[in-house]
Amino acid sequence: MNHIFVKSINSYRFYSTTTSKTIKNTLYSFGCGENYKLGLSGDKDKLHPQHVSHLPPFLNIKQIGSSWLHSFLLTGDGQVYMWGTNQNGNLGMPANQYRYPQLLDIIKTIPIQKLCIGRSFSVALTKEGDDKVLTFGGNEFGQLGTGSTNNHTTPTLVEALKSTPIIDIGVGLDHTIAVSNTGHVYGWGYNVEGQIGQKIMEFHTVESTTAGIDDSMKQTYTPDVEYRLPTIIPNLEKIKISKVSCGFDSTFLLSARGNAYAFGSNEIGQLGIGEDKKGRVLVPTKVLVPGQEKIKSMSTGASHSLFITNSNNIYSCGWGQEGRLGLGDDTSNRYELTPIDYFKKNDIKIIQVSAGGAHSLALSDKGEVFSWGCGTNGKLGHGDEEFRNTPTLIKYFEGKKVINIHAGIDTSLVVVDDSPVDK
Repeated sequence: MNHIFVKSINSYRFYSTTTSKTIKNTLYSFGCGENYKLGLSGDKDKLHPQHVSHLPPFLNIKQIGSSWLHSFLLTGDGQVYMWGTNQNGNLGMPANQYRYPQLLDIIKTIPIQKLCIGRSFSVALTKEGDDKVLTFGGNEFGQLGTGSTNNHTTPTLVEALKSTPIIDIGVGLDHTIAVSNTGHVYGWGYNVEGQIGQKIMEFHTVESTTAGIDDSMKQTYTPDVEYRLPTIIPNLEKIKISKVSCGFDSTFLLSARGNAYAFGSNEIGQLGIGEDKKGRVLVPTKVLVPGQEKIKSMSTGASHSLFITNSNNIYSCGWGQEGRLGLGDDTSNRYELTPIDYFKKNDIKIIQVSAGGAHSLALSDKGEVFSWGCGTNGKLGHGDEEFRNTPTLIKYFEGKKVINIHAGIDTSLVVVDDSPVDK
């Protein structure tokens, strides 16, 4: 398998990395400081939003994300900055840890349009007509899509998709999903809950030849190699898919008509398809939306999901404990989409939602940020570690123009637009 940086001179054009000086976005982080994924000087938790200062002064931030080990930001001109702990090459750089954001030099001449990060791996989608998928990091379940389980410490082209233009990507703990420009969907990696829409991963029994061990230890189990390569997801032949959102062990697909289809783990209702389908769901199943509303956007966390409909209603489903659904004192699990009434009652229009490990964030059209759920590590941004069952305004960002939010596993990232106003 050739690494993409080896191919770049022959296969990719070079692009200018100049960012307009009129755009100035500022990144803030708060929550768990473990693994240096906050991008700050130490590894202590932060109860209040903190300015991530080790970045260029004028930056156009398009996308942000944080996972178990690392975090990233993607600029408007396709440059990637990453930081945190580099286990198995998930940062695509040589050192074991990076406390501050570092430009990923190895692909700086290949503009990226979207980046997703899982437990210990990263997936990038290139742009400008190439639309190729690059993967790097841990690969024990074949989540890199290279046909093997070998880790890759540098971005590597997914050869199986090199002739298939991809328009969107998503990742969970250890699985990857890609959507083509024709609306077909491919999945690979871990599939124990059916999260790549295939039959459950089978295991072959292998007799150990190691001498001197107990008989009970002589059998090991090797996973079927079937999903180490991108595999087309069946039962979607009549549906044109345009977007994907992945949870830990689940996958949501959004059709061009605004319908969502879900599969994977539904043990606690995170798929929003009803309690009668509790457990593992192998076939893409239509999400039940009240009033047959169409879904405009969605976000899937570890155990819950959030949705925005075309009528600007906000819904949640999944595990209710710790208040992550934002539904008040009733913290029971919800197996169907349930409206978060707080926003309608207070005449607040939400334009973005983000579901994390055990907390949620929402961004209003006025640039306000709301958080709710588990407050451990300070990831709600209120200066404490209290849990909140209903959306609560993060006062730190009052008077600021917030343009992007992300709820990670146990962290939060927020982008503020500090661009000078043209006179």
